[in-house]
Amino acid sequence: QKAEAKEAKETKESSESESKEPEGSKDSALSEITGVGEKTLKALEEAGFDNLEKLSQANPEDLTQIKGLGKIKAAKIIAQAKDLLKKG
Repeated sequence: QKAEAKEAKETKESSESESKEPEGSKDSALSEITGVGEKTLKALEEAGFDNLEKLSQANPEDLTQIKGLGKIKAAKIIAQAKDLLKKG
């Protein structure tokens, strides 16, 4: 019975992660920002900047708290997020 409960829980968890896919499409928009590697994108997401809208509203000081991001690069990322939102 424990195995069945565990399997049911795993099935439920996988279906919950599938339901988050529309949100994942917003995350993929972050990959449109040029000059940003996967590690930086992941760090941005972990810091709460998981979509272009949040990034566009950030200030460079917010982003410089992320390891590896300086003020100039942060400003470029924010500017690109704003441009991508205008185009999108």
